[in-house]
Amino acid sequence: MKSSKAALDTLLEQKPESVLCEAQASQYMIDCYPYATRGFLWGLVFAIILWGILISTIMLVMSWL
Repeated sequence: MKSSKAALDTLLEQKPESVLCEAQASQYMIDCYPYATRGFLWGLVFAIILWGILISTIMLVMSWL
């Protein structure tokens, strides 16, 4: 009970700068998602290209037989 009251008092005593920094930190974490999405899409493009090359090579080899 005492620790929760102390934690509440600490939260109430925060300066606006610290609240702003926390908001900026959470915003920074949200901004990471476009980079992850872009990386996933590049991986998908490379996977499609590599599978296309593999299938084309197999079809070419099969046509020679």
